[in-house]
Amino acid sequence: MKSTCTPKTVGLILAFVVVISGIAGAAQNGSTMQIDLPKYIAAYVQNSSEVSTARESAEDAQTQWKRAVDEKKALLTIEELKNAAETKRLALQETLNNVALKAVQAYVGLGQAERDLEARQVSLSVATERLRVAKLRYEAGLTTKDSVLEQENSYLSATDSLVKAQKSVKQSKQDFCENAGMALVDKIVLTTDVSSLFTGAGEHDGAAILKAAGAASSTCFSAAAAEDLARRKNEALQDPMIATKTEREAAEKTYKDAKSRLADAEKSLTSSVADALASLESLVRSLDMQTISAQLAAANLEVAKIRFSHGEMLQYEMDNEISSANQASYKVIQAETDLFVQLMKIHALTGGDVASLAAK
Repeated sequence: MKSTCTPKTVGLILAFVVVISGIAGAAQNGSTMQIDLPKYIAAYVQNSSEVSTARESAEDAQTQWKRAVDEKKALLTIEELKNAAETKRLALQETLNNVALKAVQAYVGLGQAERDLEARQVSLSVATERLRVAKLRYEAGLTTKDSVLEQENSYLSATDSLVKAQKSVKQSKQDFCENAGMALVDKIVLTTDVSSLFTGAGEHDGAAILKAAGAASSTCFSAAAAEDLARRKNEALQDPMIATKTEREAAEKTYKDAKSRLADAEKSLTSSVADALASLESLVRSLDMQTISAQLAAANLEVAKIRFSHGEMLQYEMDNEISSANQASYKVIQAETDLFVQLMKIHALTGGDVASLAAK
């Protein structure tokens, strides 16, 4: 069931802003780009050399098959080329889906990196205020030097985490633009909330998914087609009147090898489907846990508000509670996003079009 948890508006007014020189690394033109998920996928796919290579290979295989038909080649030769063309067609669809999934992950990854940066900024602000209060209390004789050192250590750790988060955002932006063939900009606004595309995990029939995945797999199709042709050639060459002993032995070996490759392909596909469904179940459990955690964090925040209003908490302690509640809600969003991406993977595994799914 889809969670109703959403991030609360961050109620922190933080005067302290830390800027690490040389880390923020923005584009010089200071421009802003707004882009939704479908448009980003389209740009990413269009810029992919993998897709270009797969499309060219599929077109070449189709041309070779049609030429063989026009030239009236041997029947089995035509079938081999026809199977090769179908294999390449399926491989192209697989490549399109794989590249589209990379685009989705890049889109989601940038959003995660930016949310993490926001959280690190808040954590550093809280750590700074804690250190300031600890020093004042130490000067007033209300705490020990060890307490101050502990807060200094927390401050340094928070600073280091912020630097890493800034670097991560910078790298994510660069990769985001480069992989889609776009010029680097100062600010990227992601207009698609991927978590909102998740409407529930639904029920999944493992046997039906395995069947659909088998029909969509270029590896399985190629192996099955090769096994069928090898069997037919082997049967045709059993007549000693039309084949030599060497030809018969070679045909038998080819058939045996083809059967082995088909068995391996089917085993690999079965494992892939099982792993995909197991991951989906795990992510469903994760969403349930994150939803409960968010509810608990929201309840704790309400208690903290009461304590703060009665003067039982300092400002930085209240800020920390607000940040914790926000982060718990963001984890729900992340869990929903992860589930949607996993559903995309299963959709791709069964031959569905990832790009069209993202556009819904």
